[in-house]
Amino acid sequence: MNMNMNMNDYKVINELLEHNKSQIICNWVDAISIHSNNKREREVSDCTALLDKIHQCIKINTADLKKHTEFMLLEKELASFASFRAVCNFTPTQTANYLLALKKIVYGLISIDYPDVLPSEFINFNNFIDEVAVLTFQMYSDAREDVIRSQAYALEHDTPIVKISSHTLLMPIMGIIDTLRAQKIIESLLDAVVENQASMAILDMTGVPTFDTHVANNILKTITAAKMVGTQAVLSGISPSIAITIVKLGVDLSNVETFNTLENAINYSSENKRINIGS
Repeated sequence: MNMNMNMNDYKVINELLEHNKSQIICNWVDAISIHSNNKREREVSDCTALLDKIHQCIKINTADLKKHTEFMLLEKELASFASFRAVCNFTPTQTANYLLALKKIVYGLISIDYPDVLPSEFINFNNFIDEVAVLTFQMYSDAREDVIRSQAYALEHDTPIVKISSHTLLMPIMGIIDTLRAQKIIESLLDAVVENQASMAILDMTGVPTFDTHVANNILKTITAAKMVGTQAVLSGISPSIAITIVKLGVDLSNVETFNTLENAINYSSENKRINIGS
């Protein structure tokens, strides 16, 4: 990637970014939110971080931007941005257009506030954002390939099921839960509880990186399927952040026993067995 630029080439755009940051971020978020399911707060955070890093890069008076810390920080931010979207199943087009939308926002403000700006200055900025968008797309593609490989590995090796007592099974769930993997989890759990005549199954969520409505619905399907064959399924590994996410999503887990740690879930299982024996 050939990123050769001079600070003087960006005098007006630097001034524009300096004095119109809030408006640019607001307009940018409005533009990309049309095709995004992310909460606005997340998009504001991403746009702010990216704009700050881009602004720092175009302020540098250098012929070799890529060797400077500012560009390395931009790369780091782009990698985080791209990886998040790969994990959350954003499309390649959505990811690339995110950066490209910034050009339209900046051009719109320049045409109003700086009608006499040199065409070469915006052309250079336009080319820079295009190159950043290409870099982001490459990072997204690499991250997506990693996600696909991890999912393929999980499907190939299946989700392990461990018998931790005569009546309890443990299924540690790791990685991303898409529709195909959810079906495998349900099938594996049902086969195991029937084969072992288990009265309880612990689904440990500690290794699940993201918890959204899609994941919640798949987990609820698994719990319902287990209940239909006479097995109570409980959830462990519910961290405070996941609990907050569940509440925000409006997911109803009121009829499901949940525990913050696997140890607490196992203790519940043992206590439940003693109660059943006593009765």
